[in-house]
Amino acid sequence: MKDWLEILASLLGSLARIGLIIALFSAGVMFAESRGMNFPAVVSEWSSAALVLGLVLIAVEGVLQGFRGVFWCFGQLARRRSLSAQQHRRDDEAVKNLRTLDADEFDLLFSLLHSGEKRFQVGALDAAPRLVQKEILIFIKEVATYSWICELNPAIERHRDEILKSMETRLSGRVSDSF
Repeated sequence: MKDWLEILASLLGSLARIGLIIALFSAGVMFAESRGMNFPAVVSEWSSAALVLGLVLIAVEGVLQGFRGVFWCFGQLARRRSLSAQQHRRDDEAVKNLRTLDADEFDLLFSLLHSGEKRFQVGALDAAPRLVQKEILIFIKEVATYSWICELNPAIERHRDEILKSMETRLSGRVSDSF
């Protein structure tokens, strides 16, 4: 039974090819008969039906390919939405994690934000690994044994000025709850 199902699946996967072969054969028979060639009665009688069958198989394969394309598009849209939702959650977590910074992490983040750069070379021996774990910094690549290239989380980058202002306020001795 499994062999028959495999044969059926392979045939359905190539409906257009089978339909094209049937349609070309039938059209050839009809053309040859119109030019005076004689075929057995069975071939002559069924050539029109076989031509229609071939064209139907080609059309069915076209419709199936259309449905596959539509399902593929919906799958891509769902995947993009899922990735976007995951990124949004990570961004929210990064912003929420700003409240959990210890003094070393705070000082490092302040210096990185104050530099105005988008990418930074940081060391594994300072507070950078903890900022990466808190998703405030995003690891890009390792450039040396204890040195990495990182960049700010896009959510932190978008609010750089507000965060920097809040950090400066906190450093000046006043408590700020803006982040």
